[in-house]
Amino acid sequence: MADGEGEKKHKRGSSKEKFCAIPGQPCDCPNNYRDNCKPPDNWKPEFDFTRKIWRALKTYTFDKTYEAHHLLCVSSVSTTLVENDNIDSIIRETEWCINNKDNMFGMPLWGHTVKYYCGIGSAAADIEPAAPPFANIPQHDWDHNSALGYTQEVTKAMKGLAGKIEKSEHDFKGNALQGKLNTIAQRYMTILKNRGSSRNGGTHNAWLQGRKDPDLRWYEPFSMASTGNLTAKGFPVRDFNEKVIAWIDRLASAISGGG
Repeated sequence: MADGEGEKKHKRGSSKEKFCAIPGQPCDCPNNYRDNCKPPDNWKPEFDFTRKIWRALKTYTFDKTYEAHHLLCVSSVSTTLVENDNIDSIIRETEWCINNKDNMFGMPLWGHTVKYYCGIGSAAADIEPAAPPFANIPQHDWDHNSALGYTQEVTKAMKGLAGKIEKSEHDFKGNALQGKLNTIAQRYMTILKNRGSSRNGGTHNAWLQGRKDPDLRWYEPFSMASTGNLTAKGFPVRDFNEKVIAWIDRLASAISGGG
């Protein structure tokens, strides 16, 4: 992929030679990032919610099944590695794509969780629900891009990696950087799964806690951020009415998506 070619096709990300940090479906490599993190079949269509997108010329909606999350975020990799002239030669000789399977993770959004548990007009609101198929995975739109959230955490890690490359380029020749990036990506996969499953007994148990006592810190496993940096939310009502339906519509419309 030629330098700058991707920027003409995509609004974010950057690339140099064989190193691709441009999200695409597929990108020029090619890698279909959504196919590379497609969740199990039990993420059924009834869990989808409608997302509305406003554009200059038209507005359109689509059903959101899951979010394709880049474990090493597009902005983090682009700004700290691709655009770092001090490590230019290593980046250019490294064959790596930000959309590869090692760097992708299918995640739910808060809209999926609210729709699953709350149910519009549910007559069985007092029955304890079973865990959803996406239980114990944090929400992609909860502390991804907050001030001290997941992206900032990854950016810090990428800056540290860039510093190591600057100090010892020969350690990152050939496929060494490719392997290192894939290893770090999988480490963040483990981190996210641990945050979703270990805090408050996991997302499902935490939701049940919050239903009984909304003042508890039920929200912790739903956040992508580390425990000291996560954002609190109020517990949603269990049954939808017209006011809550309108709230969900606004929530879905406000979600920007992307890794």
